[in-house]
Amino acid sequence: MARKKEKRQMRITEKDKAFLQVLSKTGRCFSEDAETYFNIKKSRLNQMIHNGYIQREAIMVNRKASHCYRLTPKAIRWIGRNIPTVNKLYKPAKAGTSHDIVLFRELASKPRWQQDIAMTEKDIIGKYGTFGSFSPPDLYIPIHTRYEVETGITVTTPHEIIEVVTNNYSSAEIEAKVDYASYFLGTEKGGITFIETN
Repeated sequence: MARKKEKRQMRITEKDKAFLQVLSKTGRCFSEDAETYFNIKKSRLNQMIHNGYIQREAIMVNRKASHCYRLTPKAIRWIGRNIPTVNKLYKPAKAGTSHDIVLFRELASKPRWQQDIAMTEKDIIGKYGTFGSFSPPDLYIPIHTRYEVETGITVTTPHEIIEVVTNNYSSAEIEAKVDYASYFLGTEKGGITFIETN
């Protein structure tokens, strides 16, 4: 009797890890973004689907049918064991998928060290707490001091607060983000980067 051939497990590379980390902190992405920011081709995304790390999701973008990618429960468990820079995962939006896509692009465009220290809404609440109607931003990249080997200089980068705003947001919801950033994160009133999307 012939032995059943075992399925070979996919080896996750450093490039894959960087991609999965940003996806875990933002919720969804398009294949073009995976390639643009992480040089991960569609064939590699298909391997990740085949091995159970990501799933394809049908969406509507500008009234056209499309699809995006998001993590599977298997990937979430794997990330928890293998990517220590991910604490709490971002909860993908139920509606307004463009919100998560824009958030992915925003974080993916940052240097790797900023991707590593970026905090999701759940991370922010876990560390800084919450109060009343105050609402944490989508992403918080804390102030960071690092030594640059190439220049021999110690550089301090100020914190960055990112909120993607859709046309569903009320002025009260935006004010709740501003108040949270001011009260808990110590930023000035204009210290949030608001990015608008449909």
